[in-house]
Amino acid sequence: MKRGGRKSAGVSMPELRRAVAEGKIAPAYLLLGDEGALRRRALECIRAVFDEDAGLPGTVVQLEGGKVSAAEIVDEARSLPLFGLLADGPARLVWITEMDRLESADMAALIAYLADPVTATCLVFEAGKLDKRKALYKAVSKGAVVVDCEPPKNEGDVAIWIEATLRNRGHTIEPDAVAYLLQMAGTRITVLEQELEKAMLYVGEGGVVRAVDLEGLMGRTREHSVFELTDALVRGDRQAALRLLNVLLDDGEAPIAVLAMIGWICRQLVVAGDLAASGCSRKEAMEGIAGRWQQRGEILDRARASGRDTLMATLVGCADADLFIKRMRDTRPGVDRLRPARGRLEALCRQICAA
Repeated sequence: MKRGGRKSAGVSMPELRRAVAEGKIAPAYLLLGDEGALRRRALECIRAVFDEDAGLPGTVVQLEGGKVSAAEIVDEARSLPLFGLLADGPARLVWITEMDRLESADMAALIAYLADPVTATCLVFEAGKLDKRKALYKAVSKGAVVVDCEPPKNEGDVAIWIEATLRNRGHTIEPDAVAYLLQMAGTRITVLEQELEKAMLYVGEGGVVRAVDLEGLMGRTREHSVFELTDALVRGDRQAALRLLNVLLDDGEAPIAVLAMIGWICRQLVVAGDLAASGCSRKEAMEGIAGRWQQRGEILDRARASGRDTLMATLVGCADADLFIKRMRDTRPGVDRLRPARGRLEALCRQICAA
């Protein structure tokens, strides 16, 4: 199997997958990013190269960054069993978790190793965050391929990630199902991955994931109540919106999480208002709005009936509520810390319904 050249530039998950599929395995990788699910997926992609089922000892070795030194990592990378010595390609993976806890005092041994690595060993470092100004990052990134495991930056990128994830597993997903999933589960990759696993098992090999499938699988959970809350806000149904808001808070949903979905629907209303004012067709305007297709039409109709200043005021209300909730610090015994947040969110829902 071929070895990829060392480089310090980061690569994306699709680029990593293509390189591994072509047999281009780098001597070392740095899986870096806040999203644990993406780091795990990158590791699985690399780890699949190493045949653990063959029964050969030491194929994959895991080390904890807080418990080993750079010199010990190098010793492990150079220590090969007989089958590794006879291999003409990568035969052993040394995986270092929690790399950010690795002592950075002595990087000389690691730098020297990465400049001339053992052919049969692949080093994989994993970390959520690293200070790129520090010696540790500089030492590893200089001789390793840095794999970007940061979560997608916006909802559109998350939608692309959902479609690509299913496509790579032999499935497809309908656009309305993507929108439904985003509204119900949010944009956290870890949560979405769990829901996608359930959906793929449900539709079977090569199946198409539809919104109706997700509705059945996800059920009437707290997320479903959030989903109903945004619908009530779009309709301007104050009574339903306040009832659903209080159901969510009484069930233990964090006020800041509820506010995130309220803010999302306010942004969609503003976007819809701008699109309606631009003179584009209804279809073009609906394509520019996020959410389920049917709901997009309702958002567009509501935005047309409201003035832009009124809609923008709801966004200001969301920002004010965000600051208010995050600044709540009263921890006195017997104080209901939820009550002020509940009152602020109720006022915000009334404002949106009246817009």
